[in-house]
Amino acid sequence: MDEIKEKHILLKNKIEELKTHQLLTSNKINDTVSLKIFMEHHIYAVWDFMSILKSLQHQICPSNYPWKRNIYTSNGIARLINEIVLAEESDEITEDKYMSHFDLYLMAMNDIGANTSAIKNIIDLDVVDKNTFQKVDIPESGRNFLSSTFELLSKSKLHITAALFTYGRETTLPDMFINLLNMTKNIKNTHHLKLYLERHIDIDGNRHGPLSLKLYNHSIYNDQNKANESVDAALTAIEARHKLWSAILGEIEDVSS
Repeated sequence: MDEIKEKHILLKNKIEELKTHQLLTSNKINDTVSLKIFMEHHIYAVWDFMSILKSLQHQICPSNYPWKRNIYTSNGIARLINEIVLAEESDEITEDKYMSHFDLYLMAMNDIGANTSAIKNIIDLDVVDKNTFQKVDIPESGRNFLSSTFELLSKSKLHITAALFTYGRETTLPDMFINLLNMTKNIKNTHHLKLYLERHIDIDGNRHGPLSLKLYNHSIYNDQNKANESVDAALTAIEARHKLWSAILGEIEDVSS
């Protein structure tokens, strides 16, 4: 078996391990206190997701002017990424009400009194790279998660960014969010959180996941080096998420003990 096939098997196994992480299967997120802890850590992954998406958009259909065509404007990839951006950055939450999924998550945090000041401080920074997060007062788990992502984004390689997006997020999140939705269904004041989770379960599972796979396959285009680099990036992303889930679980257990 060649190296890339072995890596894909490893990636598949790591994704399955992540989907069955104890945080998602132990019913530990069962009240407002535990949900606050979860959301105050998970918000960094929500923002991180938006940053990965905008990195993809910048590489595929940059906003410079005058406009110039490129390979993505004629092969459908530009349309693909713009469709995903449309939903993630300006989704129709209710009739005639539009907002980003990040802002919807902030609303959900406010509903239960979770702290949003730290993430707001980060998104107001002018320069953000992997070193930025060592200088701001945020949970260590969030700092490590963001640093891992932005180190990979700094490489500015489409196949690496596509791997982060496809395997680290779009095709992996729906199953985990189904578990979260089931765990939190009896917690009060979670209407916006449920809406956030339901939207991602729906559009990621039915539309964005398949679109992201198309993007990923195009980004490597039978290039062995790109294939290896992209799977390595996906494995890094899955491991970073596993560490984030473990850190959140640890904090919840500390509070409940």
